[in-house]
Amino acid sequence: MHDDDDDNGRSGMFLLVFFGLIAAYAATGLVLGLFSSLARDLTAFSTGSYATIAARDDGVSMIVANAMTMAVITLPLSVIPTLIVGRLIRRGQQTKKPAVQMLVPQPGKKPLTGWRALIMALHKIAAVVFYEEFYTRWIFLGVLASLAWFQGPVAFYTLFFIGNGAWALVHLTNYPAGARNPLRILPHFFLGIPMTIMFLRYGLLGAFIGHFLWNMIPILPAWIDQIKRGVPLTLKSSG
Repeated sequence: MHDDDDDNGRSGMFLLVFFGLIAAYAATGLVLGLFSSLARDLTAFSTGSYATIAARDDGVSMIVANAMTMAVITLPLSVIPTLIVGRLIRRGQQTKKPAVQMLVPQPGKKPLTGWRALIMALHKIAAVVFYEEFYTRWIFLGVLASLAWFQGPVAFYTLFFIGNGAWALVHLTNYPAGARNPLRILPHFFLGIPMTIMFLRYGLLGAFIGHFLWNMIPILPAWIDQIKRGVPLTLKSSG
């Protein structure tokens, strides 16, 4: 693991890529006029009308465009709960999240850096995202929700709370044992709502793309910044 000064030494590249991604995501949604339909689906889901969210066959390019737009809409669902949780948790529990080195070098070799490291790290993130969406959305809202026993809105939202709650709860392991306050799962739980919209619209592929592109907002700027500085790629835990 690289020292924490990786983050303290961030260059202006981090902010450039960070705001550049958000601008690109937002511009995509504005040009294609995607914000209103996604906002309607979020409202429908939040008011118990999930059944009005129709499955679509838009093609991969439009799934990506909708995922980019959804990420912009989703920003408050991450920032606001995070700020609230930060206020509620005692100051003594504000444990700094460790930075994990993404690519562990072989014994006797230097850590891999540069663009090759970025490609390998992105593959690793994609595998994790696919696994999380598989057990969170596909099993609960795809397989179980299709069974006769689990028909209707009560069953659907129960499955959503169980699957999404399990996904959020897993992220507590990103913290040391003494700092695993259950309130920390709230930001992730709320983030599961837009991922669920993408699943209802486009299935597992939509949920995967939505989740992956959302993760790129905090992760990609940090990694490109680390590449610029020639240090190993690290990832702050996201609990």
